[in-house]
Amino acid sequence: MGQFLKKVARSVGLGKYQDRTLLEVAHAAYRSRDFEKAHRLLLPLAEQGERPYRDVAQIILGGLYFAGQGVEKDDVTAARWMRLAATSSNVPFVQRSVGNNFRLGQGEPKDLREAIKGLRKAAVNGHAPSQLDLGKLFEDGIDGIPDYEKAAYWYRQVIAQPTYTPDGPNAKKTDSMIEAIEADHHPSNEEFADAKMRLGLLLLDGRGVPKDYVEAARHLRDAADLGRLSAMTLLGSMYEDGLGVSQDFARAASWYTIAAENGFVLAQDRLAILLSSGKVQYVPSSGP
Repeated sequence: MGQFLKKVARSVGLGKYQDRTLLEVAHAAYRSRDFEKAHRLLLPLAEQGERPYRDVAQIILGGLYFAGQGVEKDDVTAARWMRLAATSSNVPFVQRSVGNNFRLGQGEPKDLREAIKGLRKAAVNGHAPSQLDLGKLFEDGIDGIPDYEKAAYWYRQVIAQPTYTPDGPNAKKTDSMIEAIEADHHPSNEEFADAKMRLGLLLLDGRGVPKDYVEAARHLRDAADLGRLSAMTLLGSMYEDGLGVSQDFARAASWYTIAAENGFVLAQDRLAILLSSGKVQYVPSSGP
């Protein structure tokens, strides 16, 4: 059995490896992109197999139906397989998938409370993408009522984890459904920057957390260092106004310039206003 499938099987409770010829052949078909064959082999396992083979088959079948690989794309059937797998397995990817199906109304009726249940199961086990999803859901609000305190809590859980690097030990692999299933819990750089940005905004406004310009500036700097143009612009405005940092027009112009040269319109406007004030001259984007 391939390493990816072994990890999935272990995550749903596999102890000693027994005879798994059918699953191995299905896995080989999947890896060779013979999705029709993979579907034929996985279906009886998903319907009548014993755990954990049944769980693994249900997870992969859900992915095939979502992607329309080897079968006609069918979100309802895909969601059903994922929901079945989630009842007996503890794979964060699956719990997140179920939660987001309810959040987006993808194969399930749109139900934000059900979405929270699925996302929370993964989030409490340290799954950073689910923590970020949960934070966004609370920030957007249930029934139009945001809960910024809970949003901030989940954003902090995301940024407490180390990020992965593309070639590093925490790297995620997303070339296939199986690789996605066993993707590790760490946030990507993009997810990390998103959580930093969102938490920084909550701190700036004092929503759900005490207003704290110093901590906000720190999080925005981290997001800016990871390429988030909106964070660069906000950080520039904080240097311009002296909020949470020492007032420094040159640093403000430098952050505005980087974002402006990457096409961020708000940064272009802020830079033009700052330059026209005569407080600083144009600064090339060599970095603050």
